[in-house]
Amino acid sequence: MFGKNEIRREGKSARRSMGEDLRKQMSRVICGLLSESMKRTIPRGGKILFYSPFPDEVDILPLFHDLLGSGDYGFFFPKITSLKKALMEAVPVSIGSDLRQEDLHFGIFEPISGAYEDPKNLDLVLVPAVAVDYMGNRVGFGRGFYDRFLVRVSQKCKKWGVVFSGQVMELVETNAYDIPLDSIVSENGFLECEGRTQEGGC
Repeated sequence: MFGKNEIRREGKSARRSMGEDLRKQMSRVICGLLSESMKRTIPRGGKILFYSPFPDEVDILPLFHDLLGSGDYGFFFPKITSLKKALMEAVPVSIGSDLRQEDLHFGIFEPISGAYEDPKNLDLVLVPAVAVDYMGNRVGFGRGFYDRFLVRVSQKCKKWGVVFSGQVMELVETNAYDIPLDSIVSENGFLECEGRTQEGGC
């Protein structure tokens, strides 16, 4: 079993080594897989939490823009409410909503305003990661924003890790407060973390 610091180094290195063009290409493939999986598993009107990617993460914003005008789902983005306590909330985003880059919040884009959605109402959370393993264990940047948020969602809410295949490791160290993923989506396919695979595997 690898420690989290070692896994972070390997996961970050795997993302950086891809290069910008390959990351964009693989991100488009992953967006296609996400779209197909959403159509099969998320009911019409379901509520989905997207994320605003860092430059070397899987870019799912093209998928968000493609789906935004469809009326099929409700869309939400994280908004950091406390850096000190590593807390975030889900804020609805629709056509005409603005996302603003927050320098104090790691430079990611966040909703400017909007009421906070109860996490228990979400049907799907798309979760970025530095690394994951086949059991659904996830390593992030170490602050715990998503672990604190995911503990608040309902049991019916799906938690899909979105990564490049080079970020999928054999086994990563976990702590009692880590929240495992239900599935992993990479350019190689959709993997259910219980071991059942669809459309290939990670």
